[in-house]
Amino acid sequence: MNIEGELARIAAGDGEAPDRAAHCTAIARIPRLTDHLVRLAVLADRQAGASRPRIGRALGISGEATRARFTRRGTAGSRPGRGDVPPR
Repeated sequence: MNIEGELARIAAGDGEAPDRAAHCTAIARIPRLTDHLVRLAVLADRQAGASRPRIGRALGISGEATRARFTRRGTAGSRPGRGDVPPR
């Protein structure tokens, strides 16, 4: 997902008539977009070798909470999986 593209799509209204609540619609999507950015940052930091406790401190949560929130279910080990590659 490209954040700039997503915001431009929201602003353009997907080719439909302009939404009179376009600003609120865009703002309502910020938490989802922010969560996506945080997940990408965690993956990038893990791939760079940062520990979960260090990432957790940066996010204001514990290392255990970081592991629970950002480890994909069904994956083993502490290294990111093959599908866990942030965009470049």
